[in-house]
Amino acid sequence: MKVKRLILTALPAIIMIMLPTAPVLAGRYFKDPKNELKKALHRDQGQFSPAIKQAEQYDQEIKKQFTFEADATTAKRPTAIVDRITDTIPNYNQYDFTTRVVRQDDANAFNTGGLYIYVFTGLLDLSKTDDSLAFVLSHEIAHTIAGHHARLQDNLMREQVLVLILGALIKNKTFNKVISTYHDYSSHKYSRNHEREADIIGAFYAYQAGYDPYAGAGFFQALYQKQGGKASEILGILSGSPLFSTHPRLRERMKRIRAVGSYLDGNILFDDLGPEVQYVLAEIVTENVRKKANLNYARKHYKPYQSILEKIRKLKEKSRQQDPE
Repeated sequence: MKVKRLILTALPAIIMIMLPTAPVLAGRYFKDPKNELKKALHRDQGQFSPAIKQAEQYDQEIKKQFTFEADATTAKRPTAIVDRITDTIPNYNQYDFTTRVVRQDDANAFNTGGLYIYVFTGLLDLSKTDDSLAFVLSHEIAHTIAGHHARLQDNLMREQVLVLILGALIKNKTFNKVISTYHDYSSHKYSRNHEREADIIGAFYAYQAGYDPYAGAGFFQALYQKQGGKASEILGILSGSPLFSTHPRLRERMKRIRAVGSYLDGNILFDDLGPEVQYVLAEIVTENVRKKANLNYARKHYKPYQSILEKIRKLKEKSRQQDPE
């Protein structure tokens, strides 16, 4: 009994000590033992249908909460970009996505796991180029295609059951409060990892549709300045908010997007990417894109290859001079 009482007394303190270090222990790398991302990417119509129906129900409620932009010209820009992106996505280009513009000044966009993408007029104003807007919209499309809404609900449901069981077995108010706090932290951690996935997938889908893969970093830089820059970020760290934030820090997101762009442009090799970026890209990059990225790298970094290209160019030029059309 004394040992049990000692454990119960010490356990809350141990968990409180471990909580701030949890991101270090767990790492930022995505843990996906059930291949949830791969399953979502390859859902058939029957598997995707529940998410579509649920999003349609959400849309009815969202219509009551927000005022949509009636100007067809304003809606035309994001709608055209969404159509262009979704047309290039295997297994999902058979669906018609709907883009709704919300009349609100926030630089925000969201989705509900189905075929609706919502973008605020404030975000349209902040996204000066179609490339930057394409990344944001592609990011939202990525949430849908990666099945993030359903995956988050499943993870939270499992954790909630565990919290209830522990609360029933261990009737200690301090312990239960700590467990509840950790559950809040953990739920936000799932959300942050989904945002990281969506950033990687979004940058790739934007690139696949012909947009600049680096533009997402530029958008986040503009958002970073709008939110107060480094001073605001430091204040957030000091307040402990990163642990309970639903989104990663903006500078972290910029770095990740630049890494994706660098690989696609041939500035770095796939093996030089971090494990989390490798994990996601390995699921979505087609063989043609992989070959193109490797070719870009060879052109930029492999000198013998560059000399061969130069010889071929000279031979072609000489052939044209000898046999003019």
